[in-house]
Amino acid sequence: MVRKAGKGVQKCDYGDIITPMVFGTYYEGKLKKKAEEHFGGWWNSREHFASWLMGKPKATSYSNIVDLFMWYMDKEKELSSLGR
Repeated sequence: MVRKAGKGVQKCDYGDIITPMVFGTYYEGKLKKKAEEHFGGWWNSREHFASWLMGKPKATSYSNIVDLFMWYMDKEKELSSLGR
C-alpha cells in the first residue's frame, strides 16, 4: 500500500519505524481525529490515508509521512510531560 514517492532521498533508514507509527495514528480513533484536525484532512479509508501520506506535501515540508511522524512525536512528548 505504501510506496516510495520517487523523489528526494530514495533510501529511508527509518522506514521500518516511521511507517508503522503513522499507520498506528490512523487506527487510534482519538489520535486520528486530532491529526485530521491538525492537517486539515479527513481520512475515511486506509487507501485515502495512504494516498494523503504519499501525496504532495506543503511547500515547506519534505513529505506528509514525515510531517505526521514529527507531529506524533510532539504529541507523545506533550502527553509524557503531563504524566501519562
